[in-house]
Order: sequence, then structure tokens, then C-alpha cells
Amino acid sequence: MLTRESKSLLLYFETCMVDSRGMVEALKISAEDMERAEKLVEQGFIEFGRLPGSFVFNQANSKYTHYVNLTEAGWDTAHYLREERAKRNLPQRQKLTGLVIPKQTIEPAMDYSKINMEDFAEVFHTGFRKALDNMASVIVWNAIYLLEGAWKELLEKVLQGEGNLKERWTKALEWHPIHHATTLFQAGLEMMTDRDWQIIEDWMKCCLVKREEQS
Repeated sequence: MLTRESKSLLLYFETCMVDSRGMVEALKISAEDMERAEKLVEQGFIEFGRLPGSFVFNQANSKYTHYVNLTEAGWDTAHYLREERAKRNLPQRQKLTGLVIPKQTIEPAMDYSKINMEDFAEVFHTGFRKALDNMASVIVWNAIYLLEGAWKELLEKVLQGEGNLKERWTKALEWHPIHHATTLFQAGLEMMTDRDWQIIEDWMKCCLVKREEQS
């Protein structure tokens, strides 16, 4: 998952997109943030690089040195982080003013019956590679390669199962013969929190909705 510092940096880049046309002042970010920016690029959240020298050396533009573009995943994640930060701050407002915190709407569960196998495989892979960035996802991703031909059968069991994504995977792994890959896979899944599962499922819903809009 994103570290606290990486989340803050992503939100700063979102502000740059809105307030300074995607241009960044290097003086406002540290050397460590530069490394975090490269990591965000690798994870698919942003595009990041130096502005053309002819622009930077113009006196009127001298404070800007880099550019940033948020990808769709970057915008989605930044929006989620803003919303979560706002929700954390609402109790303090209620304490100060007495205003009641608004009830949270419940997102509808994903309808797995409408997902075909090809789309499911692709968005699930993407979810693990980009939506998550922690030890659990690394273990699971490594196990995927070891499963080889059995991977498709396992995905079919997940897609045909019942419940949320976590429940479907648990049942699918009970069906599959235990060997090194599934044992490794199981170890990674057990390390994942409920929030991790929700991140992947939210990512998948977002990807599938965009596919429907484009078709």
C-alpha cells in the first residue's frame, strides 16, 4: 500500500494539477519525495519529469522545474484520500459545532454475474499490481506465476463463487489441490486486510465501469 508520505505527496501533486497546471516547484519537495515520485510513476499513479530548459530558464517561470500528470488511478486514489481525510475531520467539527455527521451511503456490491472471464482476469491482475503495494500483494503476485495453467481454473472458481472477493478466493483455494504455489498464494491472502480487499474490489469496479462506458 502507499505509505503515509507517498499519500501526502500524491495529494500535493493533485494540488499542483489543479492550481499550477501540473507544474511542480522542486524547492517544495525533498530528495526523498523525488524518490517517492519515481515510485508513484512505477505504480501507475503519475507521470513525472523535468520541464523543458527553455521554459525553466524564463525568469517568469523560474520557480517551476518539474511537471506532473495524474493517471486515472492517480485521480481515483487522490479523490479517495481526500474523502477519507474529510471524514476523519468531521467528528472534530461535530464536537465544536454540534452539527451531525452525515450518514454514509453504502456502495452497491459488485455484480460478478455480469463480468466475463477475460475482463475479470485483467482487472484482478491490475488490481494487485497497481492498487496494492505491500508484502501481501508481492507474495500473491509471485504465486500467480507458479500456478501456471491452474490459474485460469482458479479464476473461474472465484468468478462462479458467492460473496465478496475475499470469500470467493477463500472458497476457491479450498477447492484447488494444495501445492507450493497455492500455499504461497494462501499465505499472501492471509496477510491481506479487509481494507486491502476493498481497495482491489473498488479498483475492479472502476475499471469495469469505464470499459462499459467505452463500449
